[in-house]
Amino acid sequence: MIIKAKITPILNKMYKILLALIIIFPLNVFSQKLGCKEKLEAQLLSKIKPYKSKNLVPYYLEKDKKWGFLHKESRKKITEPIFKKPIFFNPRLVADHAFETKGNEDGCYTILHGSKKNYDVYYVSEGDYGISEQVHNESFKEAGNNREMINNDISGFEVNEKGAIISYNSKYYDFNNNKARIDRYAIKFNEKYYAVVNKHENYTTTYSIINQDGNVIEGFENMRKRPIYKYTFATPEDLWFLIEIENNSLGYVFRSVNQKESTEKFKHPYSMTILPKTIGYAILVTEKGYGVMDLTTMEWRIEPSSENVFYALYYASSELLLDKNYPEHIIPEIPVEKINENRKKSNIYILNSKEQFYDLDLNLYTVKR
Repeated sequence: MIIKAKITPILNKMYKILLALIIIFPLNVFSQKLGCKEKLEAQLLSKIKPYKSKNLVPYYLEKDKKWGFLHKESRKKITEPIFKKPIFFNPRLVADHAFETKGNEDGCYTILHGSKKNYDVYYVSEGDYGISEQVHNESFKEAGNNREMINNDISGFEVNEKGAIISYNSKYYDFNNNKARIDRYAIKFNEKYYAVVNKHENYTTTYSIINQDGNVIEGFENMRKRPIYKYTFATPEDLWFLIEIENNSLGYVFRSVNQKESTEKFKHPYSMTILPKTIGYAILVTEKGYGVMDLTTMEWRIEPSSENVFYALYYASSELLLDKNYPEHIIPEIPVEKINENRKKSNIYILNSKEQFYDLDLNLYTVKR
């Protein structure tokens, strides 16, 4: 009884403190934590519905360290900064836990249709903020560890109608590690197939390119780094790869299977595998600086310059473009007219070092004050 008598005043005091807190802090403080659907409507959908999704361009606010949308034509700010990274509609917008309002724990995963489908919400969910792991291009995966694919009646490899390698000579199999030394998918060009093979000796891996008969292509023997494939387009008469020829910062050149070679040398690129199948452009760096190359003509769309610092290519579109029709592992010859059609359907942008976007004419897109 004595213990209970001491506890009761303490409980009464705690109750009074809690009641005081409720009175001091308005109830709307507790109601400010909106769910993802409410945030989506209030902060994004209600703002962008009057505009075409193709004309929404991300802008960055350093103070908030977030991205919002401005209008391409007027440069008018449409939304406040609400994204953790720049995102475009092409034609859907996919915000992989990038849409959030407070901290990392407040992230929302959102997929929206573009303006042609009235910005219908395809998917929205709440969850912890996370960075999705980038999927490695399947065209670079090895053929598999199935020994049944070995066929010593052939000197090279065989493919099916989808370009997948279905059998190969045993010299392209590593019996010690039980895995193939040849890529899973071949590269088709002018009705011929090529494949990248690797060899591991003395703690060093080297790469070569072979034709379907197993002959190594001249100029592509025992390379220290994997050659980077330039997606083929229907009009060029040659198959090109970006390869390392020197162990220095400007040690890369374009070289073709017909022994042609670019006159310029490049740094290791970081945009050759992002958008070539869609719009046919790539950011490349020479001793003169950053430039944008048209891969359908192998000519510069933006000449390299020391004034350029380009980080990445993006595009906005209201329609599904060509690359969405091709799985990542299938590398077809792409008609140039399709690439040109994609370019007409889209607005193409370059991200610079100041978190700003240019178009291909180097027009800068910032919020108009």
